[in-house]
Amino acid sequence: MYDQDQISSHTIVATLLDFQKQLQSNDALKNTNIDLKLVMRTHGIISILMGFITFILPHSAYKSSEGNYNHMAHEYVRLYGCLTLTIGYFVYATQDIKDGRLMRSISETFAICYILQSLTMFRAQFSNPNGHSLFHWIIAVLFLFIGFSYGYIRLIKKMKAYELPSVNDD
Repeated sequence: MYDQDQISSHTIVATLLDFQKQLQSNDALKNTNIDLKLVMRTHGIISILMGFITFILPHSAYKSSEGNYNHMAHEYVRLYGCLTLTIGYFVYATQDIKDGRLMRSISETFAICYILQSLTMFRAQFSNPNGHSLFHWIIAVLFLFIGFSYGYIRLIKKMKAYELPSVNDD
């Protein structure tokens, strides 16, 4: 049916589920004070602040080493600031939702999103011969922390809310 060199998606999923069960069996990881509401509140506040700051950054923040202003970079950063600000508001506003399936989806989405953003930023750090600023490193680590926090909540810490049916469950 399958070649030895070919890995099926079923094998990958089964391996990931086994890994998740092993992580969940470790009581030291599950018994922490970190919960989804705390992660969402922290993420929301950080995103609102970062979004607002990047939205209002002055033109002088976008000058190259030669002193030239880069209008496109400024526009992209402002657009990213708008997106970050509204995601922060969304996360903060939805922290009290009781639908377990929705919260599970939110946790999975933000875990993937922020881990990928962090990996992209780390790749940029190491592939740019001129390097980046300390601020860039801090944001990359912060995004990794947010992604791992959501991943921890979703994969390691057993949440009863994920197991409960929603009000509209058929």
